[in-house]
Amino acid sequence: MAGNAVEIGCGSFDLVTNSNRHELRVTTLDDSYGSLKRWFKDRHNRMCHKDGTFGLPPEYLFRVRVMHAFFSDEIQVASAAYSDTYLMRPGSIDYELSRREDQLQKLQMTFVQWDTFAALT
Repeated sequence: MAGNAVEIGCGSFDLVTNSNRHELRVTTLDDSYGSLKRWFKDRHNRMCHKDGTFGLPPEYLFRVRVMHAFFSDEIQVASAAYSDTYLMRPGSIDYELSRREDQLQKLQMTFVQWDTFAALT
């Protein structure tokens, strides 16, 4: 959250100016078919068309839920876990190509919160 100090006489107070959007960075492995790269490229193409126009948000936005400390809702006490839900868009994708290594490719994908107003649960 960002703010500015506002001076009043010999004192000051903090004026909050905005709540910054969240960015989510995910590092994962892609399969040999490139499923994650294809998914990311498809979302990007829905957002930025090749003719220079932009797509409509429902075409490229998706919901991301980050649950802390548990990997599934099916675990008995997982309902008490802290979780965050965001409406996000693709940001960037980074990957390295090497012919020396014969293994699954490591990707780093970045997703950006679309707005800070949506009250998602």
